[in-house]
Amino acid sequence: MDTKTIFALTLFLGVSTPFSFSQESINSSGGDARGSGGSAAYSVGQVAFTFEKGAGGSMQQGVQQAFEIFTVGTEGDWSDVSLEVFPNPVSSVLIVKLKGKGPNASHLQLFDVQGRLCQEQKTTNHVSRLDLALLPQGTYFLNVSTDQGQKTSFTIIKN
Repeated sequence: MDTKTIFALTLFLGVSTPFSFSQESINSSGGDARGSGGSAAYSVGQVAFTFEKGAGGSMQQGVQQAFEIFTVGTEGDWSDVSLEVFPNPVSSVLIVKLKGKGPNASHLQLFDVQGRLCQEQKTTNHVSRLDLALLPQGTYFLNVSTDQGQKTSFTIIKN
């Protein structure tokens, strides 16, 4: 090779290397955990994680991201009532279990992120099933209210 070729190759590699994109994290371990209640992906030894926030929202970058399932809001006294909503994320059938003293009936409303009512169900059963198989993937909000005046909302993820 002549010196011009070596110089051009060195210049090209020196300029292009900082702009190459590749995985930032080398994990010591990881995998998928499965059980009767669902599954979770995990990684051990993640060394790169960033959080960016701006006027338009926020973004998290990393190898594995946590997904938190939480109650959006609650009204009334739920101390004597047990409410379970599962599986979440859901692919077809969402189960709502209402147990405890007091409520004999419940009213379920499922809204999409634009506030449109997707499903509504009134029931006197303690176990209700909502069929979400025909709904597109996305985020939904489930409002549960009882005949005793308790109200609560959940974020539901449809796969």
